[in-house]
Amino acid sequence: MKKLVFLAVLFIASTAFSQEIKNYEWEANPKFQKLTEEQEKEPAVVIFDKRWVHTRYGNLAFATFVMNHVAIKINKAEVINDFNKVKAEDNGYIRKVRDFHARVIKPDGQVKVLPPDRIVETEVEKVKSIVFEGVEVGDILEYYFIIKEVPVSNGVEFFQREIPILHAEFVTTESGVDYHVFPTSSFKVTKQGAKHTYTARNLPAFKTESRSARIKKIEKIIYFLAANNSDLFNWPMVMHSEIDKSQQFTEYTKSGAKTLLKKLDIKNLPLDKKVEKIDAYIKENFGFSPAHEPVNWYIDINAGKAELKAYNIFRLYGYLLSKAKIPYQVVTSVNRFYGDIHKEFYVYPLPHEWMYYIPATKKFISPYDRYKAYGSPIYEIQGTNCLAYQPKKGKNGITFMKAPIMPTNYTINETECTLTLNEDLSAAMLEKSVASTGYIGQFDRMAYLYNEENPDKEKFEEYVKSRLLAEIECKLIEHSFANTDYANNYTNNPMIVKGKLEITESMIENAGNMLIVNLGKVIGKQAELYQEDERYSDVEYEYAMAYKHKITFIIPDGYKVENTNELAKSVKPTFKGGESCWFISTVEVIDNKVIVTIDESYNSLTYKKENYQEYRSVINASSDFYKASIVLSPNSVK
Repeated sequence: MKKLVFLAVLFIASTAFSQEIKNYEWEANPKFQKLTEEQEKEPAVVIFDKRWVHTRYGNLAFATFVMNHVAIKINKAEVINDFNKVKAEDNGYIRKVRDFHARVIKPDGQVKVLPPDRIVETEVEKVKSIVFEGVEVGDILEYYFIIKEVPVSNGVEFFQREIPILHAEFVTTESGVDYHVFPTSSFKVTKQGAKHTYTARNLPAFKTESRSARIKKIEKIIYFLAANNSDLFNWPMVMHSEIDKSQQFTEYTKSGAKTLLKKLDIKNLPLDKKVEKIDAYIKENFGFSPAHEPVNWYIDINAGKAELKAYNIFRLYGYLLSKAKIPYQVVTSVNRFYGDIHKEFYVYPLPHEWMYYIPATKKFISPYDRYKAYGSPIYEIQGTNCLAYQPKKGKNGITFMKAPIMPTNYTINETECTLTLNEDLSAAMLEKSVASTGYIGQFDRMAYLYNEENPDKEKFEEYVKSRLLAEIECKLIEHSFANTDYANNYTNNPMIVKGKLEITESMIENAGNMLIVNLGKVIGKQAELYQEDERYSDVEYEYAMAYKHKITFIIPDGYKVENTNELAKSVKPTFKGGESCWFISTVEVIDNKVIVTIDESYNSLTYKKENYQEYRSVINASSDFYKASIVLSPNSVK
């Protein structure tokens, strides 16, 4: 009897929520929060942003209803076209728009409801949309729509915009499923039975900036569904189902593994060499097959090169490590530009990175990143908290660890070049070599190997030109490579590309009898931050790295160096908190040569916004060097 009563109450509650969201209406005479004097200065302000998701499951009823209700006040005419167009869409997979209402509220309180015939469905996207016409400064644009869509297992609601938000609200209701909701810190939750409401007030405008962990910082709510209050997303259950079960390796035969390990001949090798051989064999022989291709369940791992599903490649690593009796852990972390790993749940809308970790060597294997050889972690997880799992140990096999941050000297881009002017001093010829190690070296090596497998001469020449002389107009005369074999990744041998280029972009200027040569161009186009004098978020680097340049300029016959002051720079600011970066260049004139050396280094993954001006001075120093010239004058005639 108690069960029947409970089920009856649950059914009534579910039906009530379904009807409540279907019958949603706005207030006939809305009373929105008044803007402050500062908010009135903004181009526009979101006064109200409410989103409601209801999912029902059971008794052949499987559907999700989504409601969006927004009101935006326009303060400046130039942004009207940025906010007067609305589409009724959410997460894609839209089946049916149940309701779409729109109105304009004038400064005097007059309400103008837009008629239904103004709401149109586009032919291509089949999505209902509306354009508010005749909008004036001071108007409030308000709309809400309710859509019925194929239920999705997860979602991310981004609330911050390029304009402030006074009130943000997210509501969840459900029947037959449970929502796991992960809001950012600005949201506070109130619970009323199965209805959970998350609210935040006065969210500032979000500024899009270069080198920023934008997704991680933005105010948002992540949610996903679990049927029947399931614990499937607890880490012990995830690791058991995804790792323990998958590593039964039913698609690989024992004889195949035995044959392969015998072929690799690793039995008597040191541990590092054993792992290197396994990693190199898989990276050199197996690529990722397209997602739409059928799964090849039974694989002869000795048959030579093949394309496999990504998870098959992941399993293959674990299988060979197991059969070679190499102790390992499975490590996962969230891409540090998107978020942090949750210590209890696998929050799968976040991009988790999966690797193997060899505790005895403290090194990582990256099955899903073909460019990345055994050794350092992929750059996206440096410095993050990671979950480490030792298979078949259940809850006792789960620990947490910190991924290492690779030092600056791991990733170095080192160049040497010689610049010579032609006989009539109208053009320049550049011979240049670029040697790259660490993350850049492995990217470059992968690009070279990819070109061997997928040759496209024109595209590859453009890639080579970009590596030798970024964003400078030039003609590639010849080029060559060294240390291209994948094995160089394990010793961090530099990947080397050499080239001879004719610089077709103007870099020589006549000023009377003087000759001005824009020698700084030989390092390639550099970023600058002169216009960006204020920073709203921390500066985030993929990895610490250094640039080392040596430039030799051959002084043409009949000329002498008059001035090299623009090329000599020393910018090494002092940072608060241990961060560091610098740009230092020196110049010498020896016989008929001008020799320039550059030491440019970025030693931190993060530069706090409080240190932005110091960081900015280094970036601008490299930009200034790129623009710098030397002045030549004719030798005096006796």
